[in-house]
Amino acid sequence: MKTLGIIAEYNPFHKGHKYHLDQSLDMTGADCAVAVMSGGFTQRGEISPWDKWTRSKYAVEAGVNLVVELPFVYACNQGISFAKGAVDILAAMDVDFISFGSEIGDMEMLITLVELLEERNEEINLVQQEIMKDGVSFAKSRTEAIAEVLSPQMAEILETPNNVLAMHYLRRINYHNHLRVQKAQQEGTPVKLIKPVTVQRHGSGYFETNIRSGFAGASEIRQMIYDGQLDFAAGYMPPKTKSMIGEGCPWMDDTLARMLTIVKTDALRRTPEDLKEIYCIGEGLENKIIKDALSAKTYDELIDSLTSKRYTGSAMRRVILYMIMNLKEEDLPQGVYARVLGADQKGRELIRALKKQEDGIDIITNVNKDIPSDQVNRDCLAIDMRAADIYNFVCNCDVNDWSDRKIKPYIK
Repeated sequence: MKTLGIIAEYNPFHKGHKYHLDQSLDMTGADCAVAVMSGGFTQRGEISPWDKWTRSKYAVEAGVNLVVELPFVYACNQGISFAKGAVDILAAMDVDFISFGSEIGDMEMLITLVELLEERNEEINLVQQEIMKDGVSFAKSRTEAIAEVLSPQMAEILETPNNVLAMHYLRRINYHNHLRVQKAQQEGTPVKLIKPVTVQRHGSGYFETNIRSGFAGASEIRQMIYDGQLDFAAGYMPPKTKSMIGEGCPWMDDTLARMLTIVKTDALRRTPEDLKEIYCIGEGLENKIIKDALSAKTYDELIDSLTSKRYTGSAMRRVILYMIMNLKEEDLPQGVYARVLGADQKGRELIRALKKQEDGIDIITNVNKDIPSDQVNRDCLAIDMRAADIYNFVCNCDVNDWSDRKIKPYIK
């Protein structure tokens, strides 16, 4: 059967996700949809109000046939790593299509932009370095350099987050397609390329625009829930996922307070030299983390104090998670495996087909029995399980009862 790959967080699964799923299936004619979904911690370093098992259950109920976990080392990382991990997994699962949302919704324009960025990358880098000498942040200097070298219109496309992720997805898809062409030429066999597909996103984040379009983004829906506007939030979710609002832990004050306690404890026991070994910490940031962690009254106050022109809030939330996880640069295994979180009948059929493939991707449905075939995957999976334990602890879930060793995938 033809398979469609989707990269998502489903935090929560809303009408925009359902629209993207349905449109992608219609555009591709695929028989089976596979979603690679982040765990309890998101790409922006935030704590999801709903655990990965709950989110995968509702994704399956809404029409996704198979949900697999995006390992922590990719899921909670900058966009280029997030995209690399997700596309690598989908490529190893031999999907026919990979579909992603974008603000522009124009695949030809996205492909053109990727080609221009690669062709003129050196020139853009040189211009960016000059701009950064005036104290301009990395992100802003990058935008200004692209506007100067290419055009303001091209730079504007890259000012929205999903267009940026689309660039990363396309680059990685191109990488895999190039490898497939090389292999087919060497072996004299037909080549099967992954076809990228994009669907234009709806919902701007402004309530009045959301009401007119009928769509709202996940962050806006979460904010509605935090503000107690449950019925309003439910209006932006498909019928089969509305009850998701009442599950999980949508009110995060206690969770963030526990996070701050862990960070303060960590700051008290670590030296700056010790902290410098943590992934993405260096150049004096270790001293500021220790100082600000000990003085912060809330978790949000800590993140705000660490945020600067150089470091975004998302980057700092990720760094704090790396610190709690004690994740070091040399401990960052780039595993590629399919950890099953949920599936329906079609999803189970795909799992069986993948397991029959010679030298195929590791399929993990039970972490106690399905031991990955190589050490890199085993190390990467161990980090996922550690992240799940920390997520359960800060969300006040019993770490033993909610352990990844006990919870089973949702099977419809």
